[in-house]
Amino acid sequence: MKHADFLHVIARENSFATWPAMKASIEALGLDRAGKLQRLKIALHHGQTGVVHRFMEDKPDLVAGHFSLLCGLYDVCAVRAMLRDDPTCAVTAAGPALPLLHLCRSRMVTGWPDKADDAIAIADMLVANGADVNERSTVTALLGAGPRRTHGHGGLAV
Repeated sequence: MKHADFLHVIARENSFATWPAMKASIEALGLDRAGKLQRLKIALHHGQTGVVHRFMEDKPDLVAGHFSLLCGLYDVCAVRAMLRDDPTCAVTAAGPALPLLHLCRSRMVTGWPDKADDAIAIADMLVANGADVNERSTVTALLGAGPRRTHGHGGLAV
């Protein structure tokens, strides 16, 4: 048996489907809200869809009010509501990046392929509220995004 086999047995004995699922659950136990939010950001950035799923299932209100995270998580209803209340959210950076960049860098389309249309709708809303698809960091993200679904914005991939 390999080391990974032993880890899998330990996870199964503790009612987890996999070792990574058990590890993520243990990591989250000692985190306060800010720690969980930071871990979610890291998972979202690195495309750790399983971790993102667990955080969203365990604490669905964790990202409430965090516009760029809502964009990256394809929460079209929350994005629409925040833009209705404050259209400048579309052009206000969160950390070093603008919301459109957070949307473009999100890898959650692999975890939620059924939300691809929501991602496109969010891109449309951001552009309608002033987001610049020609902004340098956005163009760089789009060029490095790999093959994705495109929608009538001259090749804007989301």
